[in-house]
Amino acid sequence: MTTRALVVDDDRDHGELVARQLRTLGYDVDVCDEPTDGMTLAEQQPYAIVFLDLAMDSMNGIEFCENLRAQGNQVPIVIATGFSSIDMVRAAMAAGANDYLLKPIADEDLTESVRRLMIEN
Repeated sequence: MTTRALVVDDDRDHGELVARQLRTLGYDVDVCDEPTDGMTLAEQQPYAIVFLDLAMDSMNGIEFCENLRAQGNQVPIVIATGFSSIDMVRAAMAAGANDYLLKPIADEDLTESVRRLMIEN
């Protein structure tokens, strides 16, 4: 089983915060601030989990999820965003996300999400 994680967030500081927490959980982490770069990485190597910002310029998190799922990639995806609208949550889950966390993400919430998704998958 891979212990690699991918974080895709156009807010580089937030991406690094998530990566730091994932590293404390034992993951090797790749961080991208450009969604197309993240998609390329996800196509090239297996990840145990992907953390994904919802609102990005060149490709939003929903499009990223849809593209990854269309390729048959079933990696667990956690959406990390400031949007709390139930419609946004539903859209993210319909696109293939496995979990939805609000920014700023508390370390405990991130840890619990990762542990739950690793047990499920």
